Amino acid sequence: MAEEELTSKIGAAAHAAKKDAADRSFGYRSLVRAWKGQQDADRKMREVYARRLIWLLIGQVIAINVTFLLLGWKVFGFTIEPWTARTFVVTAFLEVASLVLIVAKNLFPPSSDRALELIGRLDAREERTKAAGRKKAGKPRSA
Repeated sequence: MAEEELTSKIGAAAHAAKKDAADRSFGYRSLVRAWKGQQDADRKMREVYARRLIWLLIGQVIAINVTFLLLGWKVFGFTIEPWTARTFVVTAFLEVASLVLIVAKNLFPPSSDRALELIGRLDAREERTKAAGRKKAGKPRSA
């Protein structure tokens, strides 16, 4: 009778451990699925913004070049000094370069590993909980 009782206790513990592992696995899969969905949505949004900004920058460069040519041909009826033309070109170039830098830094941030960090923290928390439970029960840690 004691042998059957021991077998049923071991079976119940094994079943509980299997269920716990399945629950954790489902939680991790759900977390990864949600993270993947967020990454896909972010990627699509970034692509749309990047295309729009590229076309706006192309339009701005064309407008700057046309304005510079019209000023050089004296279409507006007045002359500009060489330092004014140089300042115009340099500031326009700096504006375009700074916009590209802002886009590169903010629209395309480095890949976030927050989901992996969260999984690591959950595993560590679960390990601490198990260790505390073993300590209360007075059981040594199993390998």
